[in-house]
Amino acid sequence: MLASLNTTDGTIEIDAPNSAVWLHVTPTTLVELTAGDYVFDIELIDGTDVLALCSADSVLHLLPEVTTST
Repeated sequence: MLASLNTTDGTIEIDAPNSAVWLHVTPTTLVELTAGDYVFDIELIDGTDVLALCSADSVLHLLPEVTTST
């Protein structure tokens, strides 16, 4: 596991009115990751049940940092 996010520390925000889940990933979390594809899943755990919000083989495409100058 590369990262674990949760609502307690604010790294996941559940936006029920807009049917969205926001992931707040910090640079500290990303610094260890190289560019590439990563498999992930999102589960909501309420103490009694687990609800999968996306496929267990969803893919995150992490692009390399690109710096441009003007």
